Amino acid sequence: MIYIAKFIEDDDGQYGNSEQDLKTVETEYSTWIYDNNELNGKIQRKICDDVPDFVAPWWYSPLMAMLPYQIKTDDIFVKETLYYENGACFAVDWLPYKPRVEDVTDTETIKVCLYAPGLGGDADKTMVRQYCGRLKDEGYYAAVVNQRGRRGVAFKHKGLWFPGCYDDIDYVLENLINSLENDVKSLEDDMKRVKKGQNKRKVRIFLAGTSAGTAAIKNSLLKRSYGESLGENLDAKILGGFAVCISYDYAMNREQMESTVTGRMLSGLFAKLLRDIFFEHPEFHKEYDDEIMEKIRISSRLSDFDAIASVNLYGFSSEEEYIKSVSNFDLCDMDFPYLVVQPADDPIYNGNIRGGIDVMSLVENPNIIYHEPKQGGHNTFYEGTLFGHLFNTQANVTSNMYPARVSGAFFEALLENDRAME
Repeated sequence: MIYIAKFIEDDDGQYGNSEQDLKTVETEYSTWIYDNNELNGKIQRKICDDVPDFVAPWWYSPLMAMLPYQIKTDDIFVKETLYYENGACFAVDWLPYKPRVEDVTDTETIKVCLYAPGLGGDADKTMVRQYCGRLKDEGYYAAVVNQRGRRGVAFKHKGLWFPGCYDDIDYVLENLINSLENDVKSLEDDMKRVKKGQNKRKVRIFLAGTSAGTAAIKNSLLKRSYGESLGENLDAKILGGFAVCISYDYAMNREQMESTVTGRMLSGLFAKLLRDIFFEHPEFHKEYDDEIMEKIRISSRLSDFDAIASVNLYGFSSEEEYIKSVSNFDLCDMDFPYLVVQPADDPIYNGNIRGGIDVMSLVENPNIIYHEPKQGGHNTFYEGTLFGHLFNTQANVTSNMYPARVSGAFFEALLENDRAME
């Protein structure tokens, strides 16, 4: 079913964008809502043509988030450790490796995806490796921006990673551009073309995130403008963002999640992941008094952990400031094409996805496309057999690949649009 909607006057006499055409496309297994402009239409059709809807197997449950599918993949990531001046550091894992100008012809586009995984996510996790492996197969250089303290890299500074932390993404981006700029400067033919004003090496970058990582890529993109040049001797720019399982209003979503037994279990899992990151690195525990340490230790839910960590660990002036950073209601200011994939059965919304996400406010921004599969849980797009999932067999090797397939088609649609604008 396809229809066009208009914003109408609300009870307070306020109007949304009354001139905006909204297009909703409903299929048996998903819903799409977006501003009815040419680019959005091309993106939605491209994805629907290339990627079948996610259809969950009979054994699927959104609670599978607590029982992740784990197998070893053959892909070999190249780890890079980046350091801040204050001593803080984190690991970046590249697949197949960090791009180099000399490895591509002067007519090829260097396609890069910086990926921010959710809580506890890093390049050791199967779903992260499969996502990047799919992009690698499609000609992308994928970088996993690991959370601080992961992948064998110690903190060395009390600056903890937190949901919404975009500093590391910005650092990876800056480091990548500087590296490619240095490559160009070392190549005589490239510098001759640059000096003559001829075609520069083309670099196109995409940001992607799941769960907590979506707030980080959102915060990074909100500081930038579409079309902004990232290099002096390169034709480098960001084309868009891809987000799976967002927290629209973090405080309200957290309350919704913790209002049910299953949601409290998930909240407890998230809190444990954050506690583990902290307690795995005792090198700076002496900077916190015994009372704070004990409150962190006994925080059994996400709300408990946030109340103490937002100010004492993350450095925000208040928990409210932290909540704003990790929420997504400021996507109204997004200047880039941005695809939100949000399963309707995500347990953090307690069965009320539209009560937790103001979809109409989201898509009032013509750059936002909202895609709502009926199933998928909290990034649990599992496929294959129940036996394969429970016993982590290769039979389920394509499990949780739906986000990768969708993002590949999304990125390709943006590349086609970019080429058409030249």
